[in-house]
Amino acid sequence: MKRIFTTLSQKWPEYLLEILVITVGILGAFALNNWNEERKEDQLKNRLFKELHSRIRSDTLHFINTLEDNEKAGASARFLKDIIKNNEPYSEGLDTALAQLRMLKSPESDYVAFDRLNNVGIEIIDNDSLKNEIIHYYQDSRRFVTFDDHLHDQLDKLYPKYFTRKWGVHKAKPEDFETLKRVNEFTIILDDVDRLTNVLRDRTNHRRVLAMLILRLIEEESTLNFSIEKTPYKKVMKNDSIILERIR
Repeated sequence: MKRIFTTLSQKWPEYLLEILVITVGILGAFALNNWNEERKEDQLKNRLFKELHSRIRSDTLHFINTLEDNEKAGASARFLKDIIKNNEPYSEGLDTALAQLRMLKSPESDYVAFDRLNNVGIEIIDNDSLKNEIIHYYQDSRRFVTFDDHLHDQLDKLYPKYFTRKWGVHKAKPEDFETLKRVNEFTIILDDVDRLTNVLRDRTNHRRVLAMLILRLIEEESTLNFSIEKTPYKKVMKNDSIILERIR
């Protein structure tokens, strides 16, 4: 027994060193694995941020085109309403206005990046403000998915019945303009286009500035290099998520 204790006492420093080396190795492996997982998550997050930034940036350009198209549709509707009110005769110049009524469209977003983010798990975004604004932005967009469908359906029914030919949004030639002026469906469409132009102008402007805000938040959160102009943002509807007088 004494010999055993003597042997243990002699070997103990060696055993302790082995235990220490094994423990350090295990902890090091855990640390390396955690570092690798964090690095992979950061790379994935940056890829998602990059795609979100690109898609939302494209949205802002789409919103500019939407504003321009809606203004043309609204101006055409008001012009035609005045023609009917004053009982003016048909002229070829009306063909463009009659076709541009269908230019009215909603400020929808491209959902590709957001769908990918949801597949990965939106909780990958640690910044709650950014996460909430992204959710709000895309939820707001889905409100407009079928917003203009009814109007387009009505126009699609009207054109074959009362027009001899239509060239996209460039020209639509009525078969008998005097008859068309008395068609109730037509006057209702003109009123709807005029009204919706104002609604969509406000919402499109709001969504464009909200998009710019999200781009700014992505820039601040991501390690990627982005550049974006400072844009004023104001809350325009009571269900909007934040109030900022200026993005700083």
